[in-house]
Amino acid sequence: MISVPVVNSNFNLCASGCRWDQEQFPGLPSRWNVTAHRLTSGLSAGVDVLDVQTETIKLRILVTRGLGIQDLWVGGKRVGWDSPQLGPVHPQWVELDGEGGTGWLRGFSEWFVRCGIDSNGAPEANHPLHGRIANLPAESLFLDFDESKQRIGIRGCVREAGLYKPAFLLEAKIEVDLSRPELQVKDKVYNLSSKVADMQMLYHINFGKPLLQKGSLVTAPLRELWPRDPQEKESILQWQQQTAPDSNYIHQVYLAFLQADAKGNTQVLLENPTRDFGFGIQFNIKQLPCFCIWKNLASEGDGYVIGLEPSTNFPFPKSVARKLKQTVELEPGKAWSSELTLRFLEGSKEVGEFRRATAILQKKPPKIHLEAFPLPEG
Repeated sequence: MISVPVVNSNFNLCASGCRWDQEQFPGLPSRWNVTAHRLTSGLSAGVDVLDVQTETIKLRILVTRGLGIQDLWVGGKRVGWDSPQLGPVHPQWVELDGEGGTGWLRGFSEWFVRCGIDSNGAPEANHPLHGRIANLPAESLFLDFDESKQRIGIRGCVREAGLYKPAFLLEAKIEVDLSRPELQVKDKVYNLSSKVADMQMLYHINFGKPLLQKGSLVTAPLRELWPRDPQEKESILQWQQQTAPDSNYIHQVYLAFLQADAKGNTQVLLENPTRDFGFGIQFNIKQLPCFCIWKNLASEGDGYVIGLEPSTNFPFPKSVARKLKQTVELEPGKAWSSELTLRFLEGSKEVGEFRRATAILQKKPPKIHLEAFPLPEG
């Protein structure tokens, strides 16, 4: 494997427009390229990105925003959504602790965004909505060229730390398969402190049109499912079905534990109404035991989107998560790790095969609760 630095020791991105392709690395012969850019206008000014394009897929990785992914394209199909706030937004315009701790929403537009690391749930004192990692820049970045696997890897570190604060280091790697439209996200989070610290991670993976439409379907091997809030109990039996944009729609959040195979591997699927275009997410419940479904089927101008969210916890305030024992305790110097496979599915055969593999994991009928998830007293 060959590694090439993209951010140097002085934390400077290589020159904007710097490009790597198959001519420089003949061991990866198929057509591909990676280009570094610094965006220059609007709220995106100053955001460093890596654009990756292969014969099957193209995507934009946000170096300045926690190594999230803005969106991806396969053929003429876009996988992503349209936030009311056009992005990517430079973190300087996002006041995380403002607006009652919900300032994170001012910068939210990505298809794939990490929420964490110190916290990732609803805001409370010192813990803004969905945490800080998505608004922090990578401090190191490498391209890995793996001839044996025929993959390109984008590998970097993002630090979330401060004096008298928890200190975490995210070591993230996004691997792009050169032969098919598939990504693997491999994360490690290290506790840099000399004290035990508890962390959380939620992967906010968001889909709008054309994948999300009236009649689109979510398939997941549920073990248990709850509405997050009491008012959502009326719609929870329709958790799989998606509707057309509705300006009166009030967003819904459902909380789930999933069934898995003997090794803990599970998967979920979102497919379009004609069942010939879909997206699959595969992960392990030993690493990510919780799963959230966020439905915001509002008008397109208000952000028509569904989020499928593997996580260490349900997105309650961190004080509640601690009572639920939904934080990950890390000893000094120790790390937590996770791995997700993100698969674009083209054609009714591929979608059907993934759907059937998902259904096999449904060994027992799910238990669907009509009452909100029970919270600890006090």
